[in-house]
Amino acid sequence: MASCENCRQQYRSVTDRIVIQDKYFGEFRTSRVKFSQCEGCGNIMFTPQALKIIDKTKLNRKIYLINRQPIGEFISSSETAKILKISRQALHKNLIIGGRVFRTLIGGKYYYLKKSVMRFKKRKEGRYPLVRNSFSQIKFIPFNKQENVKEFSIDWQKLDKEWDFYNRLRESTPYNYLPGTPPAKGIRLKHPGRFSDESK
Repeated sequence: MASCENCRQQYRSVTDRIVIQDKYFGEFRTSRVKFSQCEGCGNIMFTPQALKIIDKTKLNRKIYLINRQPIGEFISSSETAKILKISRQALHKNLIIGGRVFRTLIGGKYYYLKKSVMRFKKRKEGRYPLVRNSFSQIKFIPFNKQENVKEFSIDWQKLDKEWDFYNRLRESTPYNYLPGTPPAKGIRLKHPGRFSDESK
């Protein structure tokens, strides 16, 4: 395997989740991906397949956060075009606007976050943090780093206890006394933060 350009140490093959820290979308994790990591400085090289998974995870995170915004904060394509003083056709064909203005697809039509549109009009950059964070750039961190394992294991232990308690409470209490809309009787709730490949 190739040597690291930074420290001349050897790369080793690793399969792990990647913790992504993004200034717009906060911190989130991929499923397990294969990558090469330097044994010396920790530098990472991703395979094309891993990059596709990272891009898909980031896109899903983006869509999730945009769709959490209040519906009243979105405006139509026509309103967006008027604000930017361009035609609707130009709006839909402009890849720069599509990449730098937050939008969502509803019923086959695009709706744009007004705050993002106004920012783009002034700065030619409509993106802004959709969650509170202190990240200034995107970072990729292997989940198996000791500090991350410790940090997340404490959170999972606490959440697991709370979720198990909720399940026990639900089994002994009529569903209309509990918050939210639980599934039909006899179906246990799955932990909302668990990944589908947890057992892999």
